[in-house]
Amino acid sequence: MTVALVYRDSLPTVETLGYPAIFIVSVLGSATLLFPVPALLAVCAGGTLLNPLLSGVIGGTGLALGEGTGYLAGVAGSGLLRENRWYGRLRPWVERRGWMVVLVIAAIPNPIFDIVGMIAGAMRMPLWQFFGAAWVGKTVRSVGVAYGCALGYDFLRALG
Repeated sequence: MTVALVYRDSLPTVETLGYPAIFIVSVLGSATLLFPVPALLAVCAGGTLLNPLLSGVIGGTGLALGEGTGYLAGVAGSGLLRENRWYGRLRPWVERRGWMVVLVIAAIPNPIFDIVGMIAGAMRMPLWQFFGAAWVGKTVRSVGVAYGCALGYDFLRALG
């Protein structure tokens, strides 16, 4: 952290690293289990400095791929799953509605998507179904964040 502060002026930015940086930060940010990492900040920065639609799609793709860690933890039978208070509430929803729950929970900013991913993995939801629903939900959310940040940035610039 101190090194980053000392060399902050020479560190690469979203403008210089571009879309690959958004993708990598999104994958790594969503690959953490149960600890929120602000991956959407990269999408927001991309929305203000680059094309918002492309930033959102790339960010959503990275976020969906990173969620594979939760899915795989569920397939492996992670003990984290049963200890979580949300497990009992969400499992019946995922059992009944499957991919629709994955899509909706992925589209809404919340900290419980990791649990949904683990439940989907534990239930052996088809991988293509999980990733498809997660990709659509995460991409819708990311495109919304990118455009929201772009509009907010433009508004603030217009104010002076």
